[in-house]
Amino acid sequence: MGAGVIGCEWATIFSNFGFTKVNIIDKADRVLPFEDNDITAKIEENMIQRGVNVHRNSQLVRMEVKNGMVEYELQYKDGHNEVFTVEKALVSVGRVVNVEGIGLEDVGVELLENGTVKNDDSQTTVPNIYAVGDLTADISLVNVGEMEGRHAIEKIYGDGKHELDYRNISTIMFLNPETAGVGINEKEAQKNKMSYRVVTIDYGIIPRAVAMKNANGFFKIIVSNDDEMKILGMRAIGVHASSAIQAVALLIHMDKGIEELTELIHPHPSIIEGIQEALRAFKGKSILKPEVFKDMLKCKVCDENACYTDWSWLSNAKVK
Repeated sequence: MGAGVIGCEWATIFSNFGFTKVNIIDKADRVLPFEDNDITAKIEENMIQRGVNVHRNSQLVRMEVKNGMVEYELQYKDGHNEVFTVEKALVSVGRVVNVEGIGLEDVGVELLENGTVKNDDSQTTVPNIYAVGDLTADISLVNVGEMEGRHAIEKIYGDGKHELDYRNISTIMFLNPETAGVGINEKEAQKNKMSYRVVTIDYGIIPRAVAMKNANGFFKIIVSNDDEMKILGMRAIGVHASSAIQAVALLIHMDKGIEELTELIHPHPSIIEGIQEALRAFKGKSILKPEVFKDMLKCKVCDENACYTDWSWLSNAKVK
């Protein structure tokens, strides 16, 4: 129950056994609703190929144990109900902060409505008490918790020179295929009414992926829609995805554009050559021509009004 990261990861693990039938229950119309449509479409496609049944647009009415089995009833958005029987149920619909009974309120540490600890750059409302990790309102990831812990120690000992920067947080979803990201995705960019450009390059035109006979995936890079073309975010889905995002994460941290990574000599053959070709495409210098690889090399320009699938901006032409 739940089609977020953890629910989808466990569904992937169980379905990979090859003899376990898995059902995912979620009230949204697709898994991982916070991610871009092209990412979730690829993940769902692979789940379904492995026999996972996705209950979309469904609300859990009841779940109970009957004769040693789990019986659950779902109500769908069209109004009809269905009953299913399975061996086991894994509930994965969120987390509850474990701060009760440790006396935080007694010493004046302020909690937010969702139970997390209010803090400013890891420092709570009590100056000599710090909070890091999942009990803060920031991103609940192991690498973020470690970074916050190190930062808090530096502040305690007077060595903290900079505030924490969450723009270049790298995430990995252990799915099939492996999925990773850094910075913002298109959903966030559109929510913030940003003007941006996107290039997507399919693994099918990356030589290393073809040689590995594992071309199931793509890179997607988002940059600002201006001459600087600062990198705003990246999503990678496919083999080596988690390793591929680090160079982009560094550029985001440095508030840089694409120039440095475009000119860097990448190892050959490697998956990350695909990133270089995507960045070259922004500059109109890729050896891969979009008119030839129409379904594998794509560009999109978006503003607060609409998105356009077009390459005309490469020649400084006005996108219409």
